[in-house]
Amino acid sequence: MIHKMPSSQSGQVRVVFELPACVWADQVYLVGDFNGWDEKTIPFQQDRNGVWRAAVDLPVGRQFQFRYLVDGSWRTDYHADGHAESPYHTTNSVIDTGLTLFDDEELDKPSMVHEQYREQYSEAIRESFRKQMPPNRRAA
Repeated sequence: MIHKMPSSQSGQVRVVFELPACVWADQVYLVGDFNGWDEKTIPFQQDRNGVWRAAVDLPVGRQFQFRYLVDGSWRTDYHADGHAESPYHTTNSVIDTGLTLFDDEELDKPSMVHEQYREQYSEAIRESFRKQMPPNRRAA
């Protein structure tokens, strides 16, 4: 799930990337054109409930491509704002900071998924990640 909210920095949007606890991994990194595709600078942190989170402040009104690096394997978030083909013939996720409209009542709502659909979203992410895993590592 991706949340967008006002940043403390002028002209920026705080974007929080969240992966459900079912993502079984030792290390997860957020990698994208906003960090020069550096595979180590934005690690996810896992909370006590097992949910993985990473936050970045990005300029308002732009689109950024990104992917998740989960234990050395690339993963695409098919529930991001959009998708783009990479030069390596893979699909990158896209976050659009121009789609952000804030009002007092909706400052911390998910950008694409309303709270009532959180479980369905988590299940969709779980299935998406399962399909991206090599067959010998898929859980039943």
